[in-house]
Amino acid sequence: MNKSTLNLILLSILLVAGIGYGVFLSNDDFFEGEVPVDSEEDVDSNMIQYDEELGLTFSYQSGEDGYLLIEPPNSTQEHEELVKAFILMKTSEYKELQGAEGGEGPPTMNVTVFKPTERHVAFWLENNFGYTGYEGEREPFVVDGVTGLSYETDGLYRGKTVAVLYGDFLYLFTASYHEQDDGRLDAFTEFLATVQFDGSHEVAVKDDLIRLFYPEENASVASPLALRGEARGNWFFEATFPVVLTDWDGLIIAQGHATALDEWMTESYVPFEASLEFDAPGVYDRGSLILHKSNASGLPEHDNALEITVRFSESPAGK
Repeated sequence: MNKSTLNLILLSILLVAGIGYGVFLSNDDFFEGEVPVDSEEDVDSNMIQYDEELGLTFSYQSGEDGYLLIEPPNSTQEHEELVKAFILMKTSEYKELQGAEGGEGPPTMNVTVFKPTERHVAFWLENNFGYTGYEGEREPFVVDGVTGLSYETDGLYRGKTVAVLYGDFLYLFTASYHEQDDGRLDAFTEFLATVQFDGSHEVAVKDDLIRLFYPEENASVASPLALRGEARGNWFFEATFPVVLTDWDGLIIAQGHATALDEWMTESYVPFEASLEFDAPGVYDRGSLILHKSNASGLPEHDNALEITVRFSESPAGK
């Protein structure tokens, strides 16, 4: 099978899954090189893929009964926020494509990573329908402790997508299938269980109500300080909650509000972010970051807070 034929087949794979990734696959430079059928992945083994830039790790079964990993290079036609994509195709189905002169291609599992400027997940999905196939029906789905959105897509193949916003990136995990009970969704669930985001297991947690992804405990921070995490809907009021930064002696040096990035009237976790500007204290480099539960009632029994220690990386000279 020549490269141009493979380009068209793999383009169709993603289009029929209901996901418009073909925007960056429809060119003659789809592969930097041919994917060898007799590569080391043809040996049955558990392959681990780690990308330091993306802060992403996942694993998959290779070999005759497993998958082949394809990493298409980005093209000049790509979405401006696109960072990288991975395609997992069953090895046996890849081999069946050898010598093919076109066709729909098999269902696949895909990982597509974006660096979004719009950090509201549902809005981003809606505004990028050609890449997401998102039509508004969703439910929470947790990947490596981070709550994302799961939704169904429809095309020549039906599919399932899980969108997760973590750190600087939006990760789209997608699987397409022939029939809902053909085993591909089970394989997708198993695959998602292998996904890890750098540092996501070291988050600060309070009472299973709030998780702070960044900054971490004892992190070195500077102004402006960006906060990212997720909290259950009842931590918010009118989609916000108070955030306070203090110096070593408890003096407030910055305060503001964290904002929900999705619908907050829910019992599920909702992603949030905030930014605090401050002048570094002149004495000692230690302080506290405090995330208060919104308490519209004012009753002390409804108070709650997550507090971590931070270190100020910018202090006046000589202090």
